[in-house]
Amino acid sequence: MYRTEWTGILRKKQIIRPFVRCERHGKISLLQILEVREPFVRPFGDEQVVLADTGYAWLQLALEGERVWYTVMFDPEGKLVQIYADITDGNITDTEDPRFTDMYLDLVVYKKEIRVLDADELEQAYRQGMISEDQYRHARKAGEELQVYLQGHMDEVYTFFAEQYTWLRDELK
Repeated sequence: MYRTEWTGILRKKQIIRPFVRCERHGKISLLQILEVREPFVRPFGDEQVVLADTGYAWLQLALEGERVWYTVMFDPEGKLVQIYADITDGNITDTEDPRFTDMYLDLVVYKKEIRVLDADELEQAYRQGMISEDQYRHARKAGEELQVYLQGHMDEVYTFFAEQYTWLRDELK
């Protein structure tokens, strides 16, 4: 249960647990990065942000049937670096290997600033018939709702993910 498109992780430890909160069920995991081929760096505005390096950790949360898959990056000191939210066509978490169908649209939070990514890819996928009109509408709605929620609850979201990180980090030791 980690972002498999990046193959630069050479050694890792991971814990995956069931997640239940307020009658919502899913899976939560923490991937502790022990060794990398090279740091994983991505731009955010004018900054180059390190998202993975030795000592970093990625927390992932997927709630069953929801249309958002969270990947939250933490630095070696346990500071939340970035929240990356994939908009999905619904998460499947009732297996050992949770998964989702990507709907192209993503939201990134860095230093509490929200950016919407790949809206053009969502539009293109719809125009080219890769996704249905219903999937397109659901993805747009999920992205808009998440953006509004994050804008109004940023401190709570940061606190929630920090608590989950601490719980899983302590369990992974």
